Amino acid sequence: MAGEKFNRGAQLLRLWRDRKGKTQRDCAVILEIDTSHVNKWENGAMVPSLEYAVVIEQITRGSVPCGSWLDVPLPEHEVDPFLNPDADLHLLANKTSTKG
Repeated sequence: MAGEKFNRGAQLLRLWRDRKGKTQRDCAVILEIDTSHVNKWENGAMVPSLEYAVVIEQITRGSVPCGSWLDVPLPEHEVDPFLNPDADLHLLANKTSTKG
């Protein structure tokens, strides 16, 4: 859509989620947040807090690095979302329960 700002984190999260067959709702339920937050992250309307960025990196096993949400160039050795085929959302169940 016109006027949207995309960052690498948004692109990587959507790509990872699509490859895993997960919906935005799946992510939101596990993160204990509203689906609109995940939608806004993926559409560039907002970025996750550092806490959520770290959790996203953990559940994707580095496929969506927490630094990818920053508006700065990433290093060339950026993790590819397909390098971690075993990463899955169920890992979020082990996260510390905090809401943001």
